[in-house]
Amino acid sequence: MTDGVSQAFREQLFHEVDAGVLRLAQEMVCSVIDNYILEITRFPESMKSLIKQQYNITLTDQDLVMLKRALGTIKSLIETSEVIR
Repeated sequence: MTDGVSQAFREQLFHEVDAGVLRLAQEMVCSVIDNYILEITRFPESMKSLIKQQYNITLTDQDLVMLKRALGTIKSLIETSEVIR
């Protein structure tokens, strides 16, 4: 179930962008998310430093765990998105 705005967006997107290009974009975004998850897992302190430098946000270890979980959730939403199908 979607609202009218979401449906209109999907229809416009399908008219403007080829389905193969949309799938490629989906795969690229998921790959970037995978890389962030891997970096957080392997180098948590470096990622905390990077986030502090780029976003001026100081994360605790627990925040980093939640960020990793959030990234995984976003990736799952992208992978199962109706927009691309």
